[in-house]
Amino acid sequence: MIENKEEILSSGNRKPKEICLQVIVHALKSVNPSIEIGKRVSISSKKLRIFGKQIDLDKINDIYVIGGGKASYAMAEELENKLSDRIREGVIVTKYGYMRKPFSKLKVVEANHPVPDQNGLEAGEEILQIASEAEKDDLVNPTQF
Repeated sequence: MIENKEEILSSGNRKPKEICLQVIVHALKSVNPSIEIGKRVSISSKKLRIFGKQIDLDKINDIYVIGGGKASYAMAEELENKLSDRIREGVIVTKYGYMRKPFSKLKVVEANHPVPDQNGLEAGEEILQIASEAEKDDLVNPTQF
């Protein structure tokens, strides 16, 4: 998780640096979007449990995932892993360089941050389209609860 760990530990008093690095790694893991979504989203039988809420999947027609921001890719990746074939479609907008691989159900658009560019604008329009076409029994972003 810390790419230059050995360089940091190579000079000076090693033990306090090791302790500091352990604290940093623990802090980074505690705010990792993939880990947090992974801990807070589960499916058993026909029930989706997410952030302490339970959703009866028999009452849901389609699931759409939309999102934007630097953490959106990691969160969407975990949602697609958990919900895979239950997702109808979705659009995620993330910063250039944050996409590691394409998704099977979700479109990932890389855009400029913090100043929006044409990619971000077009992705925002796609997200708005998905949200506006969703029907009463659809779930747009399981994290909306």
